[in-house]
Amino acid sequence: MNRKKLLISLAMAMLSMAGLAADNLPALRVEGRNLVDANGKIVVLHGVMDTPNRYFNGWRWQQWKPDYSEADIKPCLEYFSKQFSAITDKKQGAYCTVFRLHMDPCWTNDPAMKVENEADISAFNMARYRLYLQKLYIPLIKDAIAHGLYVIVRPPGVCPQDISVGDKYN
Repeated sequence: MNRKKLLISLAMAMLSMAGLAADNLPALRVEGRNLVDANGKIVVLHGVMDTPNRYFNGWRWQQWKPDYSEADIKPCLEYFSKQFSAITDKKQGAYCTVFRLHMDPCWTNDPAMKVENEADISAFNMARYRLYLQKLYIPLIKDAIAHGLYVIVRPPGVCPQDISVGDKYN
């Protein structure tokens, strides 16, 4: 099984596990081009995307460091919990119902390996992925769900400019 399929499989398994904690969120399904609830009523989700990366969060939860480790998990989770509280506060008039989580390569790549850009998946490290899946991503997803957010998980990295059937990305 290639890496992309494995990552997608792991992400789907993680979402199904996180879904068990979603007692307060009604199940949704796709009907045609819409998401619908159990009664077939169209559901429109409003949300944001974020990544647990210090740089892309303006250093709000930690200052610059050369890499990411288990010591960085607690401040990251605390930061996102505050964000989830803010974006689900219905008293402010505008609020979110969905959170798109990017599994950032800063957690899943081997920090000792240098890559050309984010589309270069050669530094992906399965052991780091499994570690941070359990210690960071699943707790982050469960917290988002506890705040009433649906969660969409985007796998690590980005698509390279050129993709071909059977290449290293596919």
